[in-house]
Amino acid sequence: MPRFLTMEQMARELRLSRMTVSSVVSGRMRERGISDATAARVREHLARRGYVPSRSALDLRSGVRDALGLLYGGRLYSHLIEAFNELVGRSNQSRRRLETVIVNAGGASGGFRELIGRGVSQVIWLHRRSPEQEFEDPGAVLAHLDHVQTVIYNYRFDDPRWNGILEKRGVCRVGVNRQEGFRRLGILLKSLGHSTVAVPHPADEANLTRAPQGLAAAGLAVRLVYPEGLAWEPSPAYAAALAERIIRAMREEAVTACAFLDDELAGFAMLELMSRGVLIPADLTVTGFDGMPFAAFAPVPLTTLAVPVTRMVECVERMLKKDPSRKTRCFPLELVERLSHGPPPRRVGGRKARRGQGSVQEAGK
Repeated sequence: MPRFLTMEQMARELRLSRMTVSSVVSGRMRERGISDATAARVREHLARRGYVPSRSALDLRSGVRDALGLLYGGRLYSHLIEAFNELVGRSNQSRRRLETVIVNAGGASGGFRELIGRGVSQVIWLHRRSPEQEFEDPGAVLAHLDHVQTVIYNYRFDDPRWNGILEKRGVCRVGVNRQEGFRRLGILLKSLGHSTVAVPHPADEANLTRAPQGLAAAGLAVRLVYPEGLAWEPSPAYAAALAERIIRAMREEAVTACAFLDDELAGFAMLELMSRGVLIPADLTVTGFDGMPFAAFAPVPLTTLAVPVTRMVECVERMLKKDPSRKTRCFPLELVERLSHGPPPRRVGGRKARRGQGSVQEAGK
């Protein structure tokens, strides 16, 4: 197993004091009276041995705390992956040191402790869930927020209590208006003639995204449709079970549209539905959420609510530069219309007709 080289080991090999080696590494030879010859010998030996000093340790010793921290818990998905890549790319261009910490869901306190220990002065905290869930240990996390400038990305503004708490601590927040986005989608579906729409997601998570509220505000009946006993995930296996549940909702609950909360799962489910004879959008309108590039190349190009990732990342950058103009920014979602939406199936004699292709009941058998 490879062995990590320490400064103490380098000092022993050079037969010099650790302070002498440290002074050369940190560029403080003059003030400590170290000769040019000794400094050159130290540098040559370190280069030959492949020694790399700890940048964070050097910064802490010199009192410089200019590292940027990136914190997230759990699995990144969809638009958060795009945001992560943009944030890392922009940090690399600035040549600023970036410290990334990944924690388990609810482990934000430990993540902040690790980042502060690495010498960060600012933190971008990527949220996957509601503030109530992200701040699993509020007392510990809030104490850390007093010591670093923090911007929360993908913040959910639904809870007034958390908005007030974070406002007092000067925490910046960037997110999207989910409820208004789904209301606009609902208006489109209502104008096409739909009356009942499924949200394929467990009830607790669906409520957090405000999708049902937005669709209901447009005058639609909402059904939460998901396979019992399975953990939600954007995967082919989950999509297969979900497709069966959606077909049942089409038969029994008059569902004519599905508003997915993830483009990836919408694509997988589309394939499974089509393999079972469901025509999209003739039998069922399918819409997504995220605005991922691959949505344009789904089995049927996907109508979706797009998160404006680039504009949100640019906003985070301005906030980190201490732009005094605002501490919060809630962006509108963009409704991207493609080919996966259309009017509901016509009814002939009280049954759904697939325009000469047979009934939906038959498609699910």
